[in-house]
Amino acid sequence: IDLRKNEAILNEEKIELDSLKDRQTQIPNWLVLLRKQICNDLRIEEEDLPFAGELLKVKEEETEWEGAVERLLHDFGISLIVPKDHFRTVSRYVNSQRMYSEGRGRKLTCLEANIENRDNYRKQLEEDSVVSKIDIKPETAFYSWVETYLHKSFGDYACVDIEDLQHISFGVTKQGTIKNSKIRYVKDDRQQITDRRNFILGWSNIEKIKALEETIVEL
Repeated sequence: IDLRKNEAILNEEKIELDSLKDRQTQIPNWLVLLRKQICNDLRIEEEDLPFAGELLKVKEEETEWEGAVERLLHDFGISLIVPKDHFRTVSRYVNSQRMYSEGRGRKLTCLEANIENRDNYRKQLEEDSVVSKIDIKPETAFYSWVETYLHKSFGDYACVDIEDLQHISFGVTKQGTIKNSKIRYVKDDRQQITDRRNFILGWSNIEKIKALEETIVEL
């Protein structure tokens, strides 16, 4: 039983590694395949439908918070950003198709983006704000929209220790405890917070490739 389980994991990791070597981003292969299917069928350029994680990265001087930020922004990072002009077509397509990849049904989140609206919202950020630790990919047509989304959705989240977390409504610790109301704390340790194989933010996957190569050798 253990042998079959490890053989399956090994095969998945090899597929993921091959996929990463053909690109620069850290988005999981199954999501890349889903987007490819959508774009091929609808004749849309893949760069017109980016995943949020492809446009964000943790600043180099903030690497000690990288795992925590990755955990907090994970769901947003694997969301497909769909420009308003394409959203009706894409949403109808997704609704009519079974989201299926690598032999299993999948969950896909799409966000409608009005990238023509330049009246972006910017919140006055505190020094310890999560958003202040993130870079947006320069020269992307989605820059203003992504910045607005970050400020609205994550601008109130502070990077703090567990003692300070008691006194605020929105925050995250380096160990990955997330507080998103006055009373709700979440710590999801199903995956190690430092495991780079699970990282999805950024436009360089060199470190993720190294982590996968090490895992494959162990398997």
